[in-house]
Amino acid sequence: MAAWLEFHDSTLTRLDVGKADIELLLDACIHRWERLNDEWRGTGWMQSVRIVASNALGLSTVPPLPVEVSDGLQLGAAAPNDIVRLPLQASGAIRIWLQLTTADVVELTGNAVIIETTADARYIEELPADLRPQGAD
Repeated sequence: MAAWLEFHDSTLTRLDVGKADIELLLDACIHRWERLNDEWRGTGWMQSVRIVASNALGLSTVPPLPVEVSDGLQLGAAAPNDIVRLPLQASGAIRIWLQLTTADVVELTGNAVIIETTADARYIEELPADLRPQGAD
């Protein structure tokens, strides 16, 4: 079953800055898609997600956590429309840009990113077919 992280509706719960890496933890909105017979079924879940940006630079002021995310991530020149397939491991130019509902922005760049789930998911809702991302096959 394919899983996708949707930044919108997720909550930034922790941000740790190391010597070379920056780690973000989200209580994240996850979309799962599976094919049943000839139709797609999508379900929404909440799940803890860890994002580690390697050799990361730049960080904006963050309001007290937790705070909701309204938008964000760019890998290379591609902007995946606020949704990323899980798990993800990518190298090359990355830009993590989180627009928070407080109007604050967390922005950093690096040369690699790992995004992975870290806990069991909690079921939230059924998803309409028009939310199925391209490539959810």
